[in-house]
Amino acid sequence: MNVQQPLEEIASPEDPNLTQNARSLANALQDKAASSGFAADVSALAREVNRLCDYVDQVRSDAEILLSKLERSRKPASSEFESAAEEEKAKEIQREVHTFSSETIDYIKGLLMWRDAPKERLWKEE
Repeated sequence: MNVQQPLEEIASPEDPNLTQNARSLANALQDKAASSGFAADVSALAREVNRLCDYVDQVRSDAEILLSKLERSRKPASSEFESAAEEEKAKEIQREVHTFSSETIDYIKGLLMWRDAPKERLWKEE
């Protein structure tokens, strides 16, 4: 792995070998700087890169475990009967939401001082 390559060519966040590539780059840089005045700084940087890579590997491992648990906990779609029953319940709730109760209508009529015609009163009584 060439240290001079642009970062975009070496590794992307989606790359499953991201941590391995980062460690390789850190080690290559450490080897190049071994005889320079920056050896101590580069060595500290390489150790930090290794710690971060360990952390990223642990997060990925934990995420895979959680995703597998989530997949197992999902309930498969039961029978067509249950989904039809659920759909009917949803439709009924939708109808209830969009219809006024008689109490609401009476309240609005009271606010507007509405008086029912005699024919309407007879229909209500029936």
